[in-house]
Amino acid sequence: MNNIKTETLHVRLSPTIKNEAEDILKEMGLNMSYAVSMFLKQVIIKRKIPFDIELKFPVCYTENVF
Repeated sequence: MNNIKTETLHVRLSPTIKNEAEDILKEMGLNMSYAVSMFLKQVIIKRKIPFDIELKFPVCYTENVF
């Protein structure tokens, strides 16, 4: 028997994102719970979000700022 304690995480997201991600994960042999767990383990290991996040402004926005 598996005696590892677990916690429940509730996340709000659009049904489209959830369904598309589930379809892709299923093709990979993964479920959403395992994928989220993998993501969080990488956050712990790397001490950061495990992928680059960039904010790119549209040209029309940056032209109005400067």
